Amino acid sequence: MRLYVENAIHTVTDSKNWVSQEKRNRGIATATHDVFVVHEVREVYHSEYDQGRAVWSWLQDQEVKSCIPEMKNIPDCHIHNQSYGNWYDAPRPSGGCVTGDTKICLSDGREIPISQIREGMEVLSENGTVSVTSDEKVINRHITCLYGINDIPPFMSLEHAVLTEEGWKSLDPETTNSINSFYHAAKLQVGDVVYTLKGKEIVRKITKQYADIQSRETFTGYDLHFRQGYQSYYANGILVLLNYPEITIARIKRVLDSMSFQKQKRFRHMIEQNYDISATCLENYLCHSYKMEGFEMKIKKVLMGVALAAMCLMSAQAQRRNEIQVPNLNGYTTLKCDFHMHSVFSDGLVWPTVRVDEAYREGLDAISLTEHIEYRPHKKDIIADHNRSYELSQKQAKKLGILLIRGSEITRSMPPGHFNAIFLNDSNPLEQKAYKDAFNEAKKQGAFIFWNHPGWARQQPDSTLWWPEHTQLYNDGCMHGIEVANGGLFMPEAIQWCLDKNLTMIGTSDIHQPIQTDYDFSKGEHRTMTFVFAKERSPEGIREALDNRRTAVYYRELVIGREEILRPFFEKCVDIKEVKRTEKEVTFSVMNATDLVLKLKKTAHNPSLVYFREMTLKPHTQHTISVKFENGIKGGDCNFEVTNFIVAPDKGLDYTIKL
Repeated sequence: MRLYVENAIHTVTDSKNWVSQEKRNRGIATATHDVFVVHEVREVYHSEYDQGRAVWSWLQDQEVKSCIPEMKNIPDCHIHNQSYGNWYDAPRPSGGCVTGDTKICLSDGREIPISQIREGMEVLSENGTVSVTSDEKVINRHITCLYGINDIPPFMSLEHAVLTEEGWKSLDPETTNSINSFYHAAKLQVGDVVYTLKGKEIVRKITKQYADIQSRETFTGYDLHFRQGYQSYYANGILVLLNYPEITIARIKRVLDSMSFQKQKRFRHMIEQNYDISATCLENYLCHSYKMEGFEMKIKKVLMGVALAAMCLMSAQAQRRNEIQVPNLNGYTTLKCDFHMHSVFSDGLVWPTVRVDEAYREGLDAISLTEHIEYRPHKKDIIADHNRSYELSQKQAKKLGILLIRGSEITRSMPPGHFNAIFLNDSNPLEQKAYKDAFNEAKKQGAFIFWNHPGWARQQPDSTLWWPEHTQLYNDGCMHGIEVANGGLFMPEAIQWCLDKNLTMIGTSDIHQPIQTDYDFSKGEHRTMTFVFAKERSPEGIREALDNRRTAVYYRELVIGREEILRPFFEKCVDIKEVKRTEKEVTFSVMNATDLVLKLKKTAHNPSLVYFREMTLKPHTQHTISVKFENGIKGGDCNFEVTNFIVAPDKGLDYTIKL
């Protein structure tokens, strides 16, 4: 229980680390072109974002008290200060909100008023990423002052923060930080440089507009709430902060309400029995937090409330999604995909839906369950046809937003070895005596076919060879790609084959056991996967990208792909800008805004340019680089190789910064 409570504290206070996966069918937006229908969007307020209050509000609900006799005598939770008797009587903070007509930029480039935003919409966020809206809409009807920047009329409440070169800033940073201190917002001033859709812009003037308090007319503000992604969005072209924790009263109450009568009783009993543990974990944190807010309260009640919230969130721990932060290319969305994995329906050790859950938690967008056609060691216990694992996974994949692609593995000895066929209509016809007949059936269905682990020692123990049988499959249109990485196996020979024969580079996990058995996520490890640069997030978009070889393989710290793909991808990964220049030196900063490691090594250059030998840019770090001019030169080319961006066997991506 101590672990659950401590994890809950961390999750609540660091909103970037929490992503809820929950999609309620009755609240999902459906779209027909530009027409959105939402069955329910809940309005929430700042005051509802305190988890202890949320739990105690729920405990005071008369329906709850009536169904659980032990709760009838629970006293109300009062939070006293000098002016207000109960927390719900205190004035609500104005909230970091914008007016209803504020234009929000979606991931497809459209801009629509924030009042028209619905659940499930993809909103453009910082670093070119995409955030997905939840079923909660934040509305505040009591805003007394708005502000705007430069030529943009006032549209934001004073505590609504914008991103500057120095971090998040607002006109009321105290209130901004009281909502969520994680961002450490500072005071916005004229002269600050803010981020916009068009780039950076200097703040020349700040304009305010006040409400007519005497007539009791105030502004109505709106804010978004995200289910996943960065906590930011573009409002009227300016990058602004979504300053709310991911876990809200609605989220907690939803879990609490879903519990059965018996589970409610057990949970309450558990909290009461473990009060001392809860107090040990939480006392210092809560005393500090509420002292800052100016509240005085009975610690036991709040401890129990937060502990109960933590226990309720236990069920959600398995549903956390870790978004892989990598950039999109111009005109394309980067989808994280794994097209090779197994369940108990062939030689895997887990149920098919587990693969979907694993993929969701790891931030994948698309998977394919590719069960062996010819090798099914569990067939005496699990009797089903070759489509069954796909069919069982469809509902869970749809619920979690994972694109599920039907596939199977043609499993033959070498040559030709193992091949995956994905984008099938029916896997059963692939069960053929002759391997050529199996390939022809996959081809007849329009499948995308790729060669699995050509360097696997069990099939090619001495060297990785291309056999005549592979030439025949290639010439017959039955080979469209090759795995250049499979699980922990890297095959540089396959890179050259893909380049020479214009085949698609694929990376997969080929996972059989539970995913955490092969990868230690606490150490930053990740499964081998394929980055697919798709025109849209759909199976059709993935297929089009595979057919046109727009992929890169993510294997350990390596990113492997064609130079024409990796060059613009690397340029999106880094933000390089000059900081200072003199006659003898130029200084520039390099920011790695991704989850990737970037390794740079100096290559052939003018010896009068003196700069780093090697450099490693860890994820989400910034480095300052100085290049000295000697022998009277005034500039030149700063040449280096991105050694872990592999464009050919034993060759990294060459890159030049012109000074």
